Amino acid sequence: MFLYIGPMEHEVPAQWLASSIRDRSAQGIASEVAQLINSGELRPGTRLPSVRDLAAHLRVSPATVSSAWGTLKQFGSVEGRGRAGTTVLGPQTPHPRRYGSEGAFDVTARLELGLSVPDPALLPDVAAYLRPRDVPDLHEYRRIAIHEPLERAAREHWPYPGEAFAALSSGYEGLLMSLRTFVRPGDNVVVEEPSPPRILDSLEHVGCRPVFVGRDDEGIRLDDLEQALARKPTVLVLQPGIHNPDGSAMSAQRADDIADMLRDSDLITVEDDGIGFLSTEPPESLAQRRRDRRHVFVRSFSKSHGPDLRLAIIEGGELEVEQISSYWEFGARWASRLLQDALARMLEDPAAWHTVEAARSEYHQRREAFLDRYALREAVSGRGLLDVWLQVPNERRAVVTLAAHGVPSLGAHLFYASRPPDRIRMSTSRLTEEAWPVLDRVMPAVSMPHLRQPGRLATHQP
Repeated sequence: MFLYIGPMEHEVPAQWLASSIRDRSAQGIASEVAQLINSGELRPGTRLPSVRDLAAHLRVSPATVSSAWGTLKQFGSVEGRGRAGTTVLGPQTPHPRRYGSEGAFDVTARLELGLSVPDPALLPDVAAYLRPRDVPDLHEYRRIAIHEPLERAAREHWPYPGEAFAALSSGYEGLLMSLRTFVRPGDNVVVEEPSPPRILDSLEHVGCRPVFVGRDDEGIRLDDLEQALARKPTVLVLQPGIHNPDGSAMSAQRADDIADMLRDSDLITVEDDGIGFLSTEPPESLAQRRRDRRHVFVRSFSKSHGPDLRLAIIEGGELEVEQISSYWEFGARWASRLLQDALARMLEDPAAWHTVEAARSEYHQRREAFLDRYALREAVSGRGLLDVWLQVPNERRAVVTLAAHGVPSLGAHLFYASRPPDRIRMSTSRLTEEAWPVLDRVMPAVSMPHLRQPGRLATHQP
């Protein structure tokens, strides 16, 4: 038997790896390579053989090896580096690598601008809507796709006439459950670039092959999408409303054009509406343009009504929603009836809507104040709401400089699989008057284009 005794930081020969694998199914290859990683025989930094090379030595199809590599990627044991191949990361448990970086903020930070989150002071008071005695079947172990009053309220306010609805515990869970239901390891999935870290992590977790398409001010670039569709993808993932991070929004004409391109396609569209009812206008959704085709529309209520509601609503065809709901039975089975009932009451209460509208206005004012104070309009793209997508001379230097002053932000590399531009995302949603003295000292150190010394701002009330 061929023994590999060379340095494991380089590419391991396919012959050596093949000789170490007995079970030649996709699951078996993944399991035995994982054992080699866990035992230290394949050390971090080792470059694995190409799919075709290893498949030839194992006498299996390249799809079998590709599926095994997809499983290892789900567990974070290896990562794909494009033409550089697949590289060992080390023994891991599944975790969202990019989103983990986003969420691991420093609790000692003077001003947290890395997280795109609502201001708790601007949310409706959930306690006023919790009425457990009025919730039918409370605490019963009986699965429901969605609480009937919530479905009724959701249909009334949905951006188009919906078909089937279900409630899940967050927008990202709606996205992940959709991907787990409809995507198999090795499937091609079209996704926008840039995209939020959690979307990229979710795609990596299900072991698909992301096919990235660029964006302009109106949405997905049509020429990129045409090339992507030639690869026979199974799913298209996009954001129909205000895009995170670039702040633009898909135009009606672009949505029409994309729907026309998908007219004869069985591809499933999964639309992630993270901003929800905070948006100033309804999103231009593909779902409303191809309702006779397979689609899932995910709407989160975390930013508009509160993250501790742990609620999102998905809409789609009867078959698609039933499939997602069935898959969810492996876990929670249903979302809290108590919280669904509270959200339904909010959606029916004019006072709660007034609170949401006031929050939308305040977020807009805070973002505008930030741009005006530091003359950043030429360095920011999109209209956004909770964040700015800021052009900087050097992404890494800007992130490090801000962090050194106790102001976390997110670099563009978390939103890209390819070479990122020099941009950072800074959240403006919690910029109250107390934040300005900190920013006045920090912003000049970032050396941003068009930056001037801060001026005096008039105060405003939420």
